Amino acid sequence: PPRSTLFPYTTLFRSILTRQVSADERLDVERLAGQLKSSPSAVQYALTRLVTENLVIRGDRGHVVKPLDVATSNAVHDARMAIELGVAEMTVGQLSRDQLSGLRRLAQATVDVLGRDDPDGIAAYARANQEFHRFLVATAGVDALSGVYEQLSIADLISRALRTPDEIEGILAREHLDLVQAYDRADRDGVREVIIRHTAHAKQTQQRGIERARSEERRVGKECRSRW
Repeated sequence: PPRSTLFPYTTLFRSILTRQVSADERLDVERLAGQLKSSPSAVQYALTRLVTENLVIRGDRGHVVKPLDVATSNAVHDARMAIELGVAEMTVGQLSRDQLSGLRRLAQATVDVLGRDDPDGIAAYARANQEFHRFLVATAGVDALSGVYEQLSIADLISRALRTPDEIEGILAREHLDLVQAYDRADRDGVREVIIRHTAHAKQTQQRGIERARSEERRVGKECRSRW
């Protein structure tokens, strides 16, 4: 698509991830076109794409931002776990030295990004985390599995639920290294245990972020109502 078409999409995408647009807020095409100085057709393209990415839903009120709830987050992480457990059955003891080296490098990157003051904040960790899990799934060599993983949009979930890297416990990144070590030992049971444990910790982290965001939204809502 031309740049003039992509601008509304990228702007709305970032606004949703950074919570500049509230959950359940109605997205009116004409109003957004005026605000973004774009054509209604470009805004319509953006909203349609955001629907496919599960960030926006279309119902009786038109397009609205899809609220991020704990159940949705848990379901997505459970889906990733199912994929990775299946990958483990296919790949433990089968990875090449280059694949293990690549996996170790990406695991260490998730640890490193939490250990520095990255200007991109939570987005930097979300990208590093996505690259690690993407590489892990890709070791199976099954394009369909990789395609399903991409559709989960875990990085977007992290960016929506969390605000700063401080909300991410270091154990999440260290578990990436634990997983690589289990792969290096060709320990299938160990790999499965780390995947299951890591999923539980990821879900807990997301839940805390979502509940914190809801509390903040309620507080802001009360302040706004009190002004009126």
